[in-house]
Amino acid sequence: MSEELKFDTDPCKICGEIQFTLREGFYYCNECGTKQEQLREVEVDTENPDGVLQRKTKIKKVKANAPELTSWECYNYILRGMVEELLQMGAKEELKTVTLQIWAAYLRRMEVAFFNKKQAELPKLGLRFNKRDAQTLYNYGLNATKRKRKRKDTSSIHSGDSSARDWRKAKRKLDESAYSVSSKETSLYTHSSACTSSTGSTTQAICLKFSARARKQLKQMMPGQHIKKHEQDAEGILKCHTLRPIVRKTHRRDHVLHNMSIRNVYSILTIALNLIEDDIQMADLVRFVGEGHLSGKNIIQFFPDNLRGNIKTILRDIGYYAYPFIYADKVIREHVGLLARFIHISEFKVPNIKQLVCRYVLDLNLPPEVGTYVERLINLLPPQMKVRGSYVYASFEARAMAYIVFVLKLMFGLDGHTEKLISKSAKNINNKLANLNTLHKSHPKLFVWSEWLEYIEMRKVILSQYNKNFCRQFKQCQSTAQLLEEMNEEQIRQNEQNTLIPQDTQHNVKVAFMQKLFEKFMETCNTAPVEKVEILQFAPSLTPGHSYFKQILLHYSKSPNLTINIPEFMRVDHTQRSLNTYMSGNSLREFFGFHNMNLKMLSMPCTGHREFAGVYRVASKSGGPAKLHANKVDFDIDENEWHESIEPEPPAVDLEFITELKGYKKLYKRKLAAEALKRQQPSRDLIHISNNVIDTDLLSQHSFDIFDEEDMEPFNNLTLNQPRTVFDKVNIFKDVSDDEEDKCQNTETASMSINQIKEYLSNAADENTMILLKSRMDCWTLMGYMTNIKDTQKKVLETKLPRSFLWLVETCANTIGVDWIMVYEQLLAIELMFTQGIENLNEFQDCIRFKNNNPTKEINMLINAYREIW
Repeated sequence: MSEELKFDTDPCKICGEIQFTLREGFYYCNECGTKQEQLREVEVDTENPDGVLQRKTKIKKVKANAPELTSWECYNYILRGMVEELLQMGAKEELKTVTLQIWAAYLRRMEVAFFNKKQAELPKLGLRFNKRDAQTLYNYGLNATKRKRKRKDTSSIHSGDSSARDWRKAKRKLDESAYSVSSKETSLYTHSSACTSSTGSTTQAICLKFSARARKQLKQMMPGQHIKKHEQDAEGILKCHTLRPIVRKTHRRDHVLHNMSIRNVYSILTIALNLIEDDIQMADLVRFVGEGHLSGKNIIQFFPDNLRGNIKTILRDIGYYAYPFIYADKVIREHVGLLARFIHISEFKVPNIKQLVCRYVLDLNLPPEVGTYVERLINLLPPQMKVRGSYVYASFEARAMAYIVFVLKLMFGLDGHTEKLISKSAKNINNKLANLNTLHKSHPKLFVWSEWLEYIEMRKVILSQYNKNFCRQFKQCQSTAQLLEEMNEEQIRQNEQNTLIPQDTQHNVKVAFMQKLFEKFMETCNTAPVEKVEILQFAPSLTPGHSYFKQILLHYSKSPNLTINIPEFMRVDHTQRSLNTYMSGNSLREFFGFHNMNLKMLSMPCTGHREFAGVYRVASKSGGPAKLHANKVDFDIDENEWHESIEPEPPAVDLEFITELKGYKKLYKRKLAAEALKRQQPSRDLIHISNNVIDTDLLSQHSFDIFDEEDMEPFNNLTLNQPRTVFDKVNIFKDVSDDEEDKCQNTETASMSINQIKEYLSNAADENTMILLKSRMDCWTLMGYMTNIKDTQKKVLETKLPRSFLWLVETCANTIGVDWIMVYEQLLAIELMFTQGIENLNEFQDCIRFKNNNPTKEINMLINAYREIW
């Protein structure tokens, strides 16, 4: 029997049709034939005032159950959403496929999916499994919860306040439920079919299944036979053991890998970006999350519309809000190594270091010649980027920054006085060029170290007013408006969290108290009203410092009302400055000669203490870990009492510096000399300049000179001391000449001191001769081991480094969001390889040799240690 009805308020969810046909108690759409699960025809028995039962037919609207998702399904939506955002930022299309492969490999190792090729199985519960996953997949404890609710409802029915009519209805319902329980097969089939038709699931309990790693951990707590009892305990009645081991009893590696969090998503994306050799590096990924371009916080948009209503509760149950969504570079880098080892990815791809260096050169607003010099160094000795152990994600970004630091250190000394004198002479020449440059003949101005330093520092301050992540990344002071806004956002976020996690109200009270205290302090100070800087939306960029600042300059060039004052020197483009003049001054000399002026280039004197600074190492008698203690804040104290209460920190003695290095004994030195003679002969440790450059003595021979008519045996009178394969030659020193060094050498500079250079520079300023100081390309070094160095040791090391050099290292490290010690470690690897790790470059012929044994013991140990990460 069929009957057509019309429902204006409940249209079809597939096609929108409002006319339905009734068939066997269910309604079907007339257009597409879809079954309406929420609308049913049921017969209801009602009692009239006379006490006579009547049966009526009503249309019952069944309320749809909330969708149930496991933690892996939730993170699958999150991972897919982040991949789509990265594709919109310009990532390669292969990212989607490779990410799916890595995600599938992770689920297979977790025994969640794709682990059984013969038959489909439910996901297995892992170590410290989520309770919601167990309830969704195995209905674990679901029936026990419903039984408790029924008992509670029954007790309330038998209360004295209920009427006789209500009691009769309740008794009739209980009798019907008892009848359905007595007929097990019928009730089970009816209940199962009803649940399947409405929600697609069943409430019947299923035996639990644990993964191999979880069973291994559980066997340490109970016998294997007892584990089976817990697996069959679907209602969770057994309380003898807990199935979720305590965190401190599990290995840290197992805890971070088997517990799903947003950190796993970041690690999967990092590995995928590396395998497809995308331009987006891990440092960019972390920065995108901090800037909000990659949604790690607002993830509701990644879920379908029918799931968004209940998704916050699901995210709370799976523990998503229990973990932070912003992580430091060090944390993600370590987790990437653990995840790669877990899914058996043993090797990462080395990105294009040259391209990475050019990108950072542009972001730092440096002349492009810096990238050219780095490219020549890489061609001379290509880095291998090997690490001390497998499954370790190397710091490729830090290596690229270390090359930039190395070049600038060679060209400007960065010892505290050399860069100042070079900058002073370059300023004088730029002032003269500003007066002599015309439309017909001009010369680019020279790159000035001191002016570039002021530019970068001011750019940090300006960008920090518009970008909170930039402020946090470069450790700049927040403005009052930013601080108040951040407190307000934190309070709003905590209010949202408290609706999901009520036990975190204490932190919210602290934030609210701090905000009120700060606002009261602002009122008592009678300060001017806080002016908020205009909000600018920055598009995601791989060169944020350069791109964001250009956008700010463009915005304020069109806007008449300026909320901040941008100095005039910030409009100078240092990328257009000339750095090649310090290497070859022929073009500048010709320009001054055209104006009847002379150019004199002087090399800075090489002092003994700058050739080698020393070696540092961890002291044998270290002070141990620092003792941490907390004191209560005392607000009733004046400034003098506060200064008196400060106790001076004891000097750290756990890092010792060595300036007098010891050598090997005489017998070992003789052995080193003998091995050095062997290395003069052709051997297999020849390292060629490029993979496509191999030079032999055959280049000077003709085929007719090698083969003779009477003797056709090849190479009869020719001894080959080099490899036989010949490829095209590439001149890595193209456009580089040492003739300029001869022209720049002056008999006075060899014996002139720093004071004499200063006096000579000031006296020659008024004459018709311009003086340009340049570095001798000598390199001071302070070498040591960086493995497991403590924070207190970092503080001691900072005091030994020149301020200008330390500023450059910290700026480069903050640009990529890492600790400065990582950039310094990569810099030591470069300095050791080029200054101590290879033979003299003046004697090589298209190939270089590693120096396997250095006569100085400390240097030899450092070379062997840093060659492992080269």
